[in-house]
Amino acid sequence: MMRRPASCWSGDTLSSPPSPPSPSSVAVLRRVYRRPSESHRMFLKRASSEYCIASVVRYHPHIVGALDLLMEDYHFCVVMALTEMGNPLSRTSTPTMTLLTQLTDAIAYLHSLGIAHCNIQPNTILVFPCGTVKLTGFGDAHVFCPPFQTTHIPLSTTKTVGLLAYQAPEVLGAWNHAHTNPLAATAAAAPVDVWALGIVVYAHAQEGRLPWSVACLRHDAQYAQFQTHPPPSSLLHHLLDPNPVTRINSQQLFTYLSSHHIPSLFSILD
Repeated sequence: MMRRPASCWSGDTLSSPPSPPSPSSVAVLRRVYRRPSESHRMFLKRASSEYCIASVVRYHPHIVGALDLLMEDYHFCVVMALTEMGNPLSRTSTPTMTLLTQLTDAIAYLHSLGIAHCNIQPNTILVFPCGTVKLTGFGDAHVFCPPFQTTHIPLSTTKTVGLLAYQAPEVLGAWNHAHTNPLAATAAAAPVDVWALGIVVYAHAQEGRLPWSVACLRHDAQYAQFQTHPPPSSLLHHLLDPNPVTRINSQQLFTYLSSHHIPSLFSILD
């Protein structure tokens, strides 16, 4: 019999039961719903993939893992490795450098396993009362380097994933031009996470204000200004490097944060 959840996701919203359950009945579920444009086969593949990836990474201190995959009322429910529910990032005032350090730890770990999250945004980041930040929501994760392989599998960009404001320019550029240039229909997966991390920490430091609405020269004047007149070299600039080849990678960022004291987000990296 399924235990009553302490909290559960319904799509992108959080809901809680009217009265708290007893400690012995605590469980946290994430309901996975079929998307309107998704075939039944693709839905099954996405739900099982989310569970498999989340179960593999569940022991990392800054990742919300999965314990089981259940079926309830014709919906999949991922049983999360939690005994309490954290708050979405947008509802907290976590110090920006704490957010950056803990998320970098999680992302670098994922990338070391050949996994890219591909949907890093405030709704997939939880902050717990003790101050711990955890990454969750692996429904769009991409395995770019399977075990025992050295060749990276590129990310398909013929469809958008997540919130537009957090998507890297190479993803949007490939999506806009995929119909004329087949080679533009893919992009390296790991740099996409680093870009999204840069947007997350910038917006959090600016109390929710995004630097631009979309990282596209043709559609956003603020992004075009950033491209033509980039700010002085800073940690933020390295995260939001428009070129995915020269953009700082997660391991470089983790190593730097582990060995340097950074008083603010805008401190010089070099």
